[in-house]
Amino acid sequence: MKNAENTNHESCEEEVKPLPSLPEPILVEILSKLPVKSLLRFKCVSKSWRSLISDSPFMKKHLNQSLALTKSSFETQRLLIATIRPPYRLYTASFRSSMFEIDVEKIKFLFPNNPVHPRCSVVGSGNGLICMEVDFLSKPIEDFWFIYIFNPSTREFMQIPDREFPRNFGFGYDHCSDDCKLVKITDNSVYVYSVSVGSWRKVQDFPEYNDGLIASEPMVELNGVIHWISLLPKFEIVAFSLADEKLWMIAMPPCYTEFEAFRFTVFQGCLCVMPQGDHAYWIMKEYGVEESWTRIAGDEVPKSDVFAQLAVLNYGETMLLVDGNKSALYNTREDACSENIVIEGEEDLKLTIYVDSFTSPVIEHK
Repeated sequence: MKNAENTNHESCEEEVKPLPSLPEPILVEILSKLPVKSLLRFKCVSKSWRSLISDSPFMKKHLNQSLALTKSSFETQRLLIATIRPPYRLYTASFRSSMFEIDVEKIKFLFPNNPVHPRCSVVGSGNGLICMEVDFLSKPIEDFWFIYIFNPSTREFMQIPDREFPRNFGFGYDHCSDDCKLVKITDNSVYVYSVSVGSWRKVQDFPEYNDGLIASEPMVELNGVIHWISLLPKFEIVAFSLADEKLWMIAMPPCYTEFEAFRFTVFQGCLCVMPQGDHAYWIMKEYGVEESWTRIAGDEVPKSDVFAQLAVLNYGETMLLVDGNKSALYNTREDACSENIVIEGEEDLKLTIYVDSFTSPVIEHK
């Protein structure tokens, strides 16, 4: 009996014996390729893992891995999906092995001390962060909207101090300063909010501005430059460089002389205008050169008789078009199309592409 107890005791000792530890460089390489959702769980493995995963160099490496993967796969690309009619909801969607397999997760809790889920209007995204105008609806009229920068992967968020109206916002990542910036055009001037600094500053006068100058459609970011559609005094594209903090104008395609319904996006690494109800689209093959606007027939692109939302995945190879609660994916490289990718029970969806990352909007400013 005693020998049996000793044998069992020795067996238990063998079972709890720790696994051989990997050298830290190898461990970092393995962990940096995992999704944020897994890494948040792995923080509980040990104090050393928690410290490693929370380390700024690791977070930067993970972000770079995610950005690199977007050039060849859908693994690190995510969709933030917002409903634009009550009851307002937010969803995140991730892709599996192909663009036709989508996992959707509802975001149940976003902002504290708010009994009603707010209405969210996305300004833009960069480095895994999303900037949103948030309308809490239940608040007094003078305080009914706020600006937040939000990481859907970690659920971290930060409120930006701003209450001015009218406003035209843009948001993106400045590679030169390694900083996310929020841009505002108001009161005949351009202002920039630096996330790392935590304050607004005026950078340029914009005397042409008036209440109707910038269209309400979402801005477009390309290579660190934010773009809006100008309605007055001329129908054109307004461009603002996040690095140089300078503003200039770009001509629309030659067929556009006044505002009409279209989708404005980045496709195949170029500015792209896609008219409503037309299979064809226009791309600016040489950035900033008016003569380089090129009309491209897209007979296989899903056509809608109503204005559809548009998201572009995988660095411009794939379009995701949404008409109400129905959507269709079209891959220009593989000439493949899949229809009726839906979120059951939801209509009128707005889509925003972001990358899975640990980038934090919460920065302690000195």
